[in-house]
Order: sequence, then C-alpha cells, then structure tokens
Amino acid sequence: MSKAEYLKKTAEAAEYMNNPVYTELVLDQSAACVDELEAWGFFKEATYVKALNHPLKERNIPIIERVMLTHLLEEDGRVVGAMGLFIDKNEAIAIHAKSVVLCTGASGFKPTGWQIGSLTSDGDAMAYRIGAEITCKEWVDGHGMTNFGLEGIPKTTSANTEEIRGMLGVEQNIEVEKSGPSSGGMMMGPPPGGGHGGGGHGGGDRRGPPPGGEKLAGGKSGGGPGGPPGGGPGGGKGGPPMGASSGGVSAGMSQHKGEGLFPQDDKCSSNIPGLYAAGDALGSMQSGGIYTQVGGSLAGSAAQGALAGKTAAEYAKGRELVKAGDASLKAIKSDIYAPYLRESGFSAQWVTQTLQGIMIPNFILYVKSEQRLLAALTYVEYLRDHQVPLLKAADLHELRQCHETANMVLNAEMKLRTSLMRTESRGSHYREDYPERNDQDWLCWIKIRQGAQGKMELLKHPIKV
Repeated sequence: MSKAEYLKKTAEAAEYMNNPVYTELVLDQSAACVDELEAWGFFKEATYVKALNHPLKERNIPIIERVMLTHLLEEDGRVVGAMGLFIDKNEAIAIHAKSVVLCTGASGFKPTGWQIGSLTSDGDAMAYRIGAEITCKEWVDGHGMTNFGLEGIPKTTSANTEEIRGMLGVEQNIEVEKSGPSSGGMMMGPPPGGGHGGGGHGGGDRRGPPPGGEKLAGGKSGGGPGGPPGGGPGGGKGGPPMGASSGGVSAGMSQHKGEGLFPQDDKCSSNIPGLYAAGDALGSMQSGGIYTQVGGSLAGSAAQGALAGKTAAEYAKGRELVKAGDASLKAIKSDIYAPYLRESGFSAQWVTQTLQGIMIPNFILYVKSEQRLLAALTYVEYLRDHQVPLLKAADLHELRQCHETANMVLNAEMKLRTSLMRTESRGSHYREDYPERNDQDWLCWIKIRQGAQGKMELLKHPIKV
C-alpha cells in the first residue's frame, strides 16, 4: 500500500478526524526510531529500563525520580519549568528549564482492571491551568484488560469485544479496516452472519461520502437512517446490544494520540511558548476519533518524542534561562501542600470513588445523551467546587492522590462539556439524541482553554479535507 493510499484509508476510517500531518509523521519517522531503540538494546529486555537509560548515561543527564510534578512554571507568558513534590520525603522541588516537553500520557479515572498506575490527566491539567489549549476529550477508548470480580475469578472485558465495537460505532470502519491501516488488528471484519453485537448494523454505515459529497437532508451525511451503532439484538435500532459491557476498562481515556495539548504546528508545539508535548500528551489526532492504527500508538509516541525533543532543543538554543519569582514559587508550594496541612476534609479515595460512579457507567461515556451528560456535569461541578478544594491528605502518598483526583475531576468536566458540544455521532463518540454524522457543523476539532475567572471555554477548530 502506498503512503497516499494509507493516508486516504486512515482518513476514511477516522471519518476525517485524523490530523494527516501526524499520521504521516509516524509513517516517515517510526522506522528510524525503532532502529535507534534497537541500538540501545530496547528489544532485548522486558522492562526497557537499561535501554532507555542508555542515552541518558551516555550524555551524563541527571535523573530525578520519585517526584510528582503538579504545576508548570510560567513567567511573561512562557513556560520556564515545573514544580512538584517528592513522594518519599516531605520536600517540594522546582526545576527551571528553557523549554518543557510533556510526555505524561493520557487520562483515566483509575478504573478496575486497568494498569495499577493508571493515567490521571496530570499533564493536561498542568498545561490547562497556565493557558494551554487542550483538545479531543469527547472520544472514548475501548480497551479490554483482564480484571478480577468480587469472587476472585479472572474476568476480561475483551469477551464482549463484538458488543463493544457496536457501542463505539466501529461498524462504520469495518469495510475500510478490512483492507486498510489496521488490517488484522483490533478492528477486524464483521463476525459470521454480518453485523455486530446482535447481528446487525442498526443505524447503518454513518461514514457516508467524503465531506463536500452527497448530503442527506438537514446537512447530515451518512449511509443509513440513524439509530444507535450496533443496533439491538437482531440488528434493530433500539440501542446497544443487550448485556453489552461498559466499553472497556480504560474509562476516562480518549483515543490514543487523541486527547492532549492542541498542536499549533507540525512540530509538537503548544500555544504556550517553550511548551511541547508528545505521545498521548499531545492531541495529535494521529489516528482520529477511533483507533485506526493498531500498534501505531507506541510508534507514534516514539516519532513524536523524537520530534518534540528536537523542537524544544532548537527553541532553548541561545535562550536565557528565566526563573520563576520567589512569590510565585511560594504560592505554588502552598497549593501543593494545602491538602496535607488541612485539618479536616474529604479523602482522595472517597472523591475518586464518587467520580467513578458518575463517569464510568456506559450510559455516560459510551452511549451519550444531553440529559444524562448534563446530569453528570452537575455532579462533577459539585465535586469541583465543594470537594476538591477540601481534599485532605494524612501522608505524602495521599497528598499525591489528592492532586491526581483534582486532575481527574478536571478531565471529567472536559469530557462532559466536549461531549455535549459535539451534537453528532462520529468515530467513538456516540450521541443517542444525534445518531448521525454532521459534516456541515462538526468537521472540526474541539479545543478547550481556561478563560476569564477560570471558566472553561470551548472552541471549534475547522478541519481542511
């Protein structure tokens, strides 16, 4: 398959939500990254620790471990470093730098069955609070992973992958995927008998013609009458299949290479001078709003990391090191330790469990409607305003958890507001009340930024096809 064909099929499978600049980057640069990793011994060990330490030792680059960064430092509208806390000793640390690259991963709500470390939107939250634009929170991830039920018997949500595909609208990608970018991967062809999660496509193929092609009434494009992706048992339009799982165990995550800092150019730059991002911390939309490139996430992280590092180095070259003022550092340190010094309040574990109960149900993240999204947002706003400011930590471990919980609440608000704003169904974003794709109004990415008085603002960024 030629590069042009690959890019075309990725765009079709992604319903034109992918960013072709970053789709092309992984095609052009990932092979060189693999060669470099192999030279470090990356493929000779299971943990990769020695391999990834190789270039650091070779260049005598110091490593600071067991630190949670909680704040980015900013002076005169540019990033000048980061600040956080040691998790093994009662001490804060400020690191000043000419440029910063965020490789902080994606976002999640610490769901059962996902990796023990999880990912709690720390990078997005730090960047958002100094004015960075964040993007693409409305998409959802459908990973399966082994987890354990109350009876101690191993379970796996992967057992319901056909149902998950139906719920996430994957049927619209199937024909492309059978011969396209991810052939043989997560999105294989339909099961015997056709259809998904009960034997039918339900609302039909929403992919429709390319933008600008034939449109349905009301400016909507697509190949069928609407109805929930996957349909009900027997292929009807009544909703997701009976007994469908919640869509995976990575609840809270957007698509790989989806959410993160909105790239201002083709070099991993954010809208904050000196601040860059790579991997799942960069909203590159390499795959689009649904996972079209199985295995492409790690390859994309490698290519983007290499590019972001070079771009950040070029920015720093010849630039004077600026340090944050003492008053700013003192205020940030007070913010870091506020939960630890608080005499009473809410535990991070309790607030996290409350947040999980609000956000993880499949009828919030995976099968969406305005009524339910607004109800969930009301609860999340209450957590934001009345419980996050009163988080309390009894030790340094709980202090770290307090900051993670605050970041997860912010991520939840972003996901709900962008899901409400996008009044259509496309990729892994499904609106029960807007079941068809709408290119006329929604051929765009949604950017999120912090506005006046800390209010969250959402903006459309048009996509050129």
